[in-house]
Amino acid sequence: MKRKSFLTAFFMMLCPLMFGQYHWPKVEDGQYSGNMQLYAFVSIENVEQVREDLEIAAFYNGTELRGRAKSAALVKIEGVDHRLFILTIHGSKEGQQITFKLYDHSAQKELVSKDFVTWTNGGLIGKPPATPKMLDFYNVYWENYEQNYDYNQQMTVTAKIHIDGVEQKRTNLEIAAFYQDELRGRSVRPVQDGEDYLVDMFIYGNGYETEPIKFRLYDHGGDSDDVLISEYTVDFVGDAIIGLDEPVVMNFLTPYIAKIGETKYETLQEAVDAYNEGDIITMIKNAQCETAVTIDENLTIDFAGLTYDGALNLNATATLNVVGDAGEVTSIVLNEGAQVYHSYALATTIVRNVEGTTSGWGTLSAPTKEAIVAFSTEGTHDFYQYVEDQDFEWDYIKVTNNTYKMEVGRGYLYANQKDVVA
Repeated sequence: MKRKSFLTAFFMMLCPLMFGQYHWPKVEDGQYSGNMQLYAFVSIENVEQVREDLEIAAFYNGTELRGRAKSAALVKIEGVDHRLFILTIHGSKEGQQITFKLYDHSAQKELVSKDFVTWTNGGLIGKPPATPKMLDFYNVYWENYEQNYDYNQQMTVTAKIHIDGVEQKRTNLEIAAFYQDELRGRSVRPVQDGEDYLVDMFIYGNGYETEPIKFRLYDHGGDSDDVLISEYTVDFVGDAIIGLDEPVVMNFLTPYIAKIGETKYETLQEAVDAYNEGDIITMIKNAQCETAVTIDENLTIDFAGLTYDGALNLNATATLNVVGDAGEVTSIVLNEGAQVYHSYALATTIVRNVEGTTSGWGTLSAPTKEAIVAFSTEGTHDFYQYVEDQDFEWDYIKVTNNTYKMEVGRGYLYANQKDVVA
């Protein structure tokens, strides 16, 4: 019954549907000595299309047009509509690999496919009652890419894709190879290979001189149109095969260094300014900043084992809670009243700014491990430390960067004049 209903729909609805001019030119009669036919359905990003405004074309080597077709019929199989394309593919040489492109007349853009067929004179693929071939198409970022046949050599690179050090196990990525600003190759949609998602890329050149090849990435599934640059580069070598047994890692870098939830920020200060109570700021890669980050409120940061080469400046009302994996910060400046709490030995230099008073005393926290602490003061006789000797007196700390060995688990008192009464 299924076969009968298919045939009925096929022969009743074979009349071509017209929707204006073709996008691609007609292959001239007599240009090739033979042809084959392909019956196909079309999907975009794995969603089947039944629209009339689509056109497909067949190519050899990506640029040599071998045939074109608009949608021929709307067929119904078990109550489901399908749009059928009947494509004549011209050729003269057996065994050539034919690839496909799609033109969306409404969006006025070309899409590409990874599907292909092998050209055989008189070949017939997918003609009912056989099941038509499904051709899947997807958007490309580097739309105008065509292989330049002035190049006489090629090399191949097989790679895993990382973004900010995180392996990408998805297919909506597009990678391009460049020599300076000259496009030398493109790979769209990584292919799943077991647990890995791999990119296989042909890179073209002449090999006359050293040509460093750099790689760019466009994320079709991202929320930004930014093109990312890879840390991995390779010199062009004709016929080289790289990464076939052990794929190389192409790590592409985003401009973002921190995130709150799924929202990413290019600077730590931006993340601090966007912070709300209950959030956690998480570093996502090593970063460097010459300008100190100003923190005026209580917040939590997870340095995630990364290094922040810069200063955090906590004002009097601020408390910094450091959680997660151990990280490293160049320095944390604690102004009077500010506090920092951490659950591991944070690698940093903590600077506490203490404002002297004329009465009473203040306290300095004990270190979490034995440390030599440097004291730096301004003016004359403005900083004293209370030492438990027989006289119970305040000892003056000299102005010129004296050091004192602070003991673990012991608090320290300070004042800015001698013989202070509590």
